[in-house]
Amino acid sequence: MLRRHEIQVQRQAGRSLVETARQVGVSQSSVQRVVAEPPVRNFDTKAERTKRRIGRPSKAEPFRDLLVRELVAQPDALAVESLRRAKNGGYLGGKSALYELVRELRPDRPQPIVRFEGVAGEFSQHDFGEVDVHFHGGTVRRVHFFASRLKYSRWVQVSIVENQRVEALVRAPCVSVVAASA
Repeated sequence: MLRRHEIQVQRQAGRSLVETARQVGVSQSSVQRVVAEPPVRNFDTKAERTKRRIGRPSKAEPFRDLLVRELVAQPDALAVESLRRAKNGGYLGGKSALYELVRELRPDRPQPIVRFEGVAGEFSQHDFGEVDVHFHGGTVRRVHFFASRLKYSRWVQVSIVENQRVEALVRAPCVSVVAASA
């Protein structure tokens, strides 16, 4: 429909048949045929094809009622199962046409709501870190720490440790607090 509209606008603007055909990428006879049609007011190509009965009728269309009944009974049934049942009912067409009809008829599934947050005490995050502390005298000291955070309450415990080794983790006082809180 957009191409038809473009042809009509080009011709109304005074362009010749040859110029319009070259610009739009169609033949001159197509330009003449489109100019003779009523002006384009609706750009829904699918609706226009249905209204004007353009194209070959679908072999799957006579099986619409069967597919509706099947999809109401089993909304999660695979399209290949619908194809098998339609063929048992006399369908002689290909799978693409039937799959397209199944996709059109299948009820929309609501997207599940997935929350990352869990219930209280279910998730926690633990990690080592380090920060350089600058003192007034100009000295710098690197401080290692171990931090734990509960996801639900956002409660945080930070412990200063000597290094980032397993021994420091086992001796960090927040581990026992987090385990007791969980």
